[in-house]
Amino acid sequence: MIVFGLEAVQLLALFDLDRTLIDLDAGFLRRAEEFAEQRRLGPEDVAWLVALDRDVHPHRDIYFARVRERYKLAAPVKELLAACRRRMPYLVQCYPAVPTGLAELRTRGWRVGVTTNGMPDSQLGKLRRTGLADVIDGHAVSEAEGIRKPEVDLFRIAAQRCGGKGGWMIGDNLIADIQGAQMVGPRTIWINREPGQAKSIMPTMRSPTSSRQWPSCDQYTGKPDHAGFVHIFNTYANILREVHLLDFHMTDQ
Repeated sequence: MIVFGLEAVQLLALFDLDRTLIDLDAGFLRRAEEFAEQRRLGPEDVAWLVALDRDVHPHRDIYFARVRERYKLAAPVKELLAACRRRMPYLVQCYPAVPTGLAELRTRGWRVGVTTNGMPDSQLGKLRRTGLADVIDGHAVSEAEGIRKPEVDLFRIAAQRCGGKGGWMIGDNLIADIQGAQMVGPRTIWINREPGQAKSIMPTMRSPTSSRQWPSCDQYTGKPDHAGFVHIFNTYANILREVHLLDFHMTDQ
């Protein structure tokens, strides 16, 4: 643990990638529209593809097995998966506040990293093409390291590459991102995309889904050393809430 006030350290902010920094849902909608256009399908097929993705995410093998069956595709599931991975970096974009928010964190002395489950070609392609590679200090991609979140070693690898200590982990998956990180030690921010689901964490600050206003920094009860991070995250959270009406929860270890 860091002894605050006794030594100067660079704190660390680790982020999940998909649906945390990158709008994967919008990118996948574009992919579904491309698929439908190539096969002269209608809007009902686009809706079916998007609903299926929502139902089986993140299990892409199941997704493409069902797509292959429905549309009688000749290509095997493995090829369909590979084609999707190659294409997705060209279809995704960052949420609006992300690049400037991460850059400001680094300007204020924070180390910033990404820890993500996925294949290197897709995840590293997303980092490069969105420009996120230029505003982070390090990353850890599960299939490049041979371990997946919530295994703690993936968080440790990212932290070691970034060079910071303590800090925060921010992600949308309660098990992979939040519970996994809690076993290592950082504070956590859970981006809850399904308000109303069971919660096994105790937030020190939360924003109700009925409100568009993210609580101000002085409502955070944690260490004052983290106030700067919370202030910066407010901007990111407000923009995401305005677009997606998300529910955020902050936990203090």
